[in-house]
Amino acid sequence: MFKAHNFSLVQSQTATILTAILMMVGARWFFATTDVIHIDANSGIVTSSANLWIQSAYASMLVNVGLTLATAVLMLALNQRYNLLGTVSTLEATVFFAMCMATPDLLVQFSTGIVLCIVLILCLFLLYDTYGNPRRNGNIYLIFLLLSGMTVTQYCYALFIPVFIIGLGQMRIMGFKSLLAALLGIVSPWWVMLGCGIVNVDDIRFPELESLFASVGLNDTLHVFATVAVTAVIAVVSWGANFMRMLSYNAHKRAYAGSITLITLFTIIVTLADYPNVCAYLPVLCMCAAYHFTNYIARQQRQVQIPAVATIVVLYIAIYLWRMFL
Repeated sequence: MFKAHNFSLVQSQTATILTAILMMVGARWFFATTDVIHIDANSGIVTSSANLWIQSAYASMLVNVGLTLATAVLMLALNQRYNLLGTVSTLEATVFFAMCMATPDLLVQFSTGIVLCIVLILCLFLLYDTYGNPRRNGNIYLIFLLLSGMTVTQYCYALFIPVFIIGLGQMRIMGFKSLLAALLGIVSPWWVMLGCGIVNVDDIRFPELESLFASVGLNDTLHVFATVAVTAVIAVVSWGANFMRMLSYNAHKRAYAGSITLITLFTIIVTLADYPNVCAYLPVLCMCAAYHFTNYIARQQRQVQIPAVATIVVLYIAIYLWRMFL
């Protein structure tokens, strides 16, 4: 159980609001003073990918920053409903804002990454509600309907389908009916689109796999990979520090933690394997790293919490300034 005397300023709503303001100011400053590296590739299978939906650069920035704030709210709501962290602090959002700020090119343009974050959180809400209840086939259907339906805009959604199939086993609902519901969810959007003539077979195309790094310099490439590396290390080290304690969780909470761990490990692997599409996975990696870091640090003494969180925030501000000035 989380101890109240360990609660410090870094876990307060004030710290989260200040970090959110810092992120928004940083986004606006970067947008106004620096040439943004735009994501131009169309990675959609049927429709155009999200980075091509909004033509106005300013509107794209406003939408993406707004969705980043919404993602943090959903993260906090997920924790509040299922008690993932054993604490009601908003530290998870604070860390997430700092991490997102480190890659301002992604922060100031609407793209698949932040939408994928939101879709995965919604899928976790649906998945957690099914724990030990194999009759919740409607939830299962909706999870795979979301992932399959969004695949028309970007192939990365389809890559997470196996993760949630494994998640059915973690929730102790794996069986014929649950797999049938998952299969129907995967097939349904394509069946409707093709059957109603919304999409023709000729409209299905191979996505563009043009790498963002093909059109940028070495410094910008190193900046993105440094952000990925630092975030992945924070996620893995924090998870490792939590591992023994997670084994002591009850079955319910262990299943929840296991699903986020699975998404984390899969995201790290797919980011390395599908590096031309790294921009789609980085926000999800930030979300997972923020969860694992908060899960570890929230139970430490104040003398550990404050310098640890301050170090993380300063580190990501430094990465942001690297992109701004170097």
